[in-house]
Amino acid sequence: MVARSNISRRISMLRTLLIVSVVFLHMGTPPMGELNRLEAWDVILYFFQDRVGRFAVPTLSVISAYLLFAAGCDVKPWKLYKQKCRTLAVPFLVFNVLFLALNFAIEYTTG
Repeated sequence: MVARSNISRRISMLRTLLIVSVVFLHMGTPPMGELNRLEAWDVILYFFQDRVGRFAVPTLSVISAYLLFAAGCDVKPWKLYKQKCRTLAVPFLVFNVLFLALNFAIEYTTG
């Protein structure tokens, strides 16, 4: 039980760092060719935003897959897929339909 708690704490800390990395990645940096001054801060910012930040999305995907299958290891695969479909796919579809309806309504009313 201690090992599971330790893993959970490590994953939580890593997820926090990775989410911050994704936020920095989406902030946007100028392309390295446009950094003609080559000030130290610009190079450091470019390195962390554009290079180090790129590992965040695949790592978060791996963590999600681990948590997805580690949580349901004692469940039959079909039951696990059914449960995950209910908790992931249904909200995803509902919010996408709502977004599309809102988008259509705005486009229709504003022309």
